[in-house]
Amino acid sequence: KFQPTFVYTDDHVRAHYTICILSYLLDVTVTNRLRQKPIEGIGSVDKVHRILRGCEVGKLSVKGSDCSGLKLMPLTDEQKSVLKLFDCDYLVRRDFLRSIGVK
Repeated sequence: KFQPTFVYTDDHVRAHYTICILSYLLDVTVTNRLRQKPIEGIGSVDKVHRILRGCEVGKLSVKGSDCSGLKLMPLTDEQKSVLKLFDCDYLVRRDFLRSIGVK
């Protein structure tokens, strides 16, 4: 029987199982896309995860005031390549970022 650790109710077990399946499907999708359109120097799902983990949005604020905002840190060429591979380069366009409150 499938029994995740620290998950006891049937609803939590089903949710945990669903997340595991979605994670597996995401890994398979990334692997297949890399096989279809290889990116030099990026040959594994783990490498894609490490590259995208470096994408950061920082919160900027002015001390002593209520002024604050979110800013996407500049992307590396590798990060841009991965986003383009999955047709997600729109995620870093100015109009999209502004629509979600990032400047």
